[in-house]
Amino acid sequence: MKAKAKPASTIWLQLAVAVVAALSAVAVAWIQFRRPSVGGSVAPTQPGERYYIGGRVIDGVRNVPIAHAEISLAGRTEVYVTEDNGNFRIAIDRRTLDSHGAVRLYVSKAGYRLVDMSVSPPVENLIILATPER
Repeated sequence: MKAKAKPASTIWLQLAVAVVAALSAVAVAWIQFRRPSVGGSVAPTQPGERYYIGGRVIDGVRNVPIAHAEISLAGRTEVYVTEDNGNFRIAIDRRTLDSHGAVRLYVSKAGYRLVDMSVSPPVENLIILATPER
């Protein structure tokens, strides 16, 4: 008995499906690799490893970003400044954390009340609401 040969169009269709499946798998792997860590990700375990705290400072009344707000961390002398769109990202190490694994943030801007809060890193989408002074 002779085996029937598949039509060329069927072979090309199967090849196209295989290529699309392979490209989809590569795209999913790339997205997972490039995705930033969000709160709940695994915390660093080595002393030299870094945690990140990132997010945006927003006017709590008008719901608009606050540019050039100053952010400081308890126990550190550096002052970080938000971008024009209110975004910020701060790298910290283990020594900055308190005994509960948190760090204390202070956010200040002329015309706004001081924000004093504790955050447990890593956090990448933190929204800090600042209340205007009256």
